Amino acid sequence: MKLINQPFDGDKRKLKEFVDNVTTAFELVNPNEHDLLLKFVKTKITGEDRSKLLVRDLTSTWRDVKQILEKNYGGKFWIIMRVECSAADRV
Repeated sequence: MKLINQPFDGDKRKLKEFVDNVTTAFELVNPNEHDLLLKFVKTKITGEDRSKLLVRDLTSTWRDVKQILEKNYGGKFWIIMRVECSAADRV
């Protein structure tokens, strides 16, 4: 899958690009294929980050995985973005 050509290795500077690429891939792929795509995405998370993610039970959807990545690697930027997005959703 060309949209997800770079692995995520815990580098906070690469998180937004990785998340955006994976989100786009999920939007483009038939929902019947989401389970397979999620397995592929998990293989793109490397090193210590992969083991941290896979030991959690709640990684059965991209939303679950994304939330864990953002919580662990997103920093203040992701907190601000989530607050802004939540506020925009309520309008």
